[in-house]
Amino acid sequence: MKYSLEYVKALQDELTRLQSVEKAQEWIPVIRTAIADYMYSEGCSCCRNVEAHKKHTKRIAKLLDVPKYEDGYGFDFYQFRTPTGETK
Repeated sequence: MKYSLEYVKALQDELTRLQSVEKAQEWIPVIRTAIADYMYSEGCSCCRNVEAHKKHTKRIAKLLDVPKYEDGYGFDFYQFRTPTGETK
């Protein structure tokens, strides 16, 4: 059975797309846990764990490729936020 070059290319493209989706799906539990750890470290003002908060912020920034601020203090999550007045 012969297949056209276009057909084979389309199958290869679809396989690549599916592999990308599968790889992305593997990251969801990792990111979800990182965010849950971060949120837990937030606490309220009486029980906030500042060191854990810093640790989990760094972990999320690394997972999501968030750069540090130019002065090196903290991570620039701000650039990725939903603009004021918009919801997603």
